[in-house]
Amino acid sequence: MQQKIQQYIQTLSVENLKMILEFAAYLSDKESEKATQEIRAIPNIMEHLKEAEMDLQSGCLIDWES
Repeated sequence: MQQKIQQYIQTLSVENLKMILEFAAYLSDKESEKATQEIRAIPNIMEHLKEAEMDLQSGCLIDWES
């Protein structure tokens, strides 16, 4: 798919390339915002992150590889 997109891009004018750039940036921002909202929807996420940071600082870690 990326190769096909590259083929099309090589044939476009500068004006159309600018439009594609703006649209790609819009889509990227939209996906990023969606991911952020999904994370924010996790109950008590900030509290869990603070607890994890405190555990890390105090050396209270679990070796999950063993």
